Amino acid sequence: MTESVYHTGYDIELDLSRDDLGHPDRPSLWDEIYRPERFHHGLLRCTGANRDGTQCYEAMYVQVRRGKRVACHVNSAIGPHPSGAGPRRKALKERIAVSAQRAGFEAVLEDGSVRHTDVLVKGRGGSTIGWEVQFHRVTAESVRRRSRHARRRGITPMWTVEDPGSEAVDRAPWTRLDRVTDWRLIAGKQLNVRGGVRELRMERCDERRATPCPERGYGRCGGWHACWDLTRGMYLDDLIARTAGGEYVPLFLPTKTRRGGNYMWVTTRDKADFLQDRPEPTPWDGDVSDLDFGPDGDGDDGRIDAGAWLTATAAAGPGGIVVADRYLPPQDLVDLRNAFLRAERRCAAISDEAPPPLAIARGIAAIGEELRRRSDEARAERGRVLEQLYRHPWWDSVDNRVIAERELWKVARDQFSG
Repeated sequence: MTESVYHTGYDIELDLSRDDLGHPDRPSLWDEIYRPERFHHGLLRCTGANRDGTQCYEAMYVQVRRGKRVACHVNSAIGPHPSGAGPRRKALKERIAVSAQRAGFEAVLEDGSVRHTDVLVKGRGGSTIGWEVQFHRVTAESVRRRSRHARRRGITPMWTVEDPGSEAVDRAPWTRLDRVTDWRLIAGKQLNVRGGVRELRMERCDERRATPCPERGYGRCGGWHACWDLTRGMYLDDLIARTAGGEYVPLFLPTKTRRGGNYMWVTTRDKADFLQDRPEPTPWDGDVSDLDFGPDGDGDDGRIDAGAWLTATAAAGPGGIVVADRYLPPQDLVDLRNAFLRAERRCAAISDEAPPPLAIARGIAAIGEELRRRSDEARAERGRVLEQLYRHPWWDSVDNRVIAERELWKVARDQFSG
């Protein structure tokens, strides 16, 4: 017996401890589902967890026992669960609200004006994050419908799940947490974010790349491709504050998967570097299950290669990513970079003239004074060029040093002559 049950027809969870079952917009809901005798109409499912930690989806019916509304399994052989989703869900909603308030933001539990929004966090600049805690099974259509409903009201949905196979994953902005079976631990436990948050990384498309060029589909193009890596070391409290503060924003990346794309939370800076003044792709809210897109992509814990999307939508050229003019280095900086490469080669050539280190260690060879002098001069010249290179004023004019540095390396390589 539990105090919560999932209604598959309305796609809602019912809180039997409340007179309105948690849905004041449906005043006759109890009369619809209650029968004096044991009655199973196939609409109600369990929201609890089995003893092995897996979700229970068994059929249930509702009764009144000792004056209390309860939900019972149709299969009487199924015993009580260690913990139901109801208390866990309630505890997590309260944790989200408290964390947002501690970070200085207003949080409202189960706002009555917006259906299916567990916690509304009102963030900076007028933004509103609608946290939806989803422990039970949900359909893809429900995720799309409820997300559209939130967006029409100026709310950014945030589906919070614990199952990596949840239909909410990549069908709307989402995050995944570790499963906590004991709801009493949720208030004080540090909750790791295991999915839904990513960071941008540029990857060189050369012989070291394990997979073919995403632009050409074969070989290596020698350019750079954008990849989205799973963010490590993120906790729920941090994510609540950073999404409310506008540091993290949702990004949709269309891909050839049955879900139609990847939703992810990324920093505003990474998003700007990735889009580079291009419009953000429009999410596909329709049903893509009947389209032949092939198998799913990289999955929850892998990287997402975005190079192919950039090329296809923005005519990005051989590098796979369009680099704005602000990342094109000045010629004197390119000359410094090539001067450093030549200094590196001189140092390496002088080192090759030296006796083998093992022979020096055994005392049967030594570095001559003339060789030592040339080595010291070459190393000093290399250090002088390196200092000029990294103190160049151009570095202060770029907003992403990683991309700028890689562009400098690429331009210098094309002009380099040893």
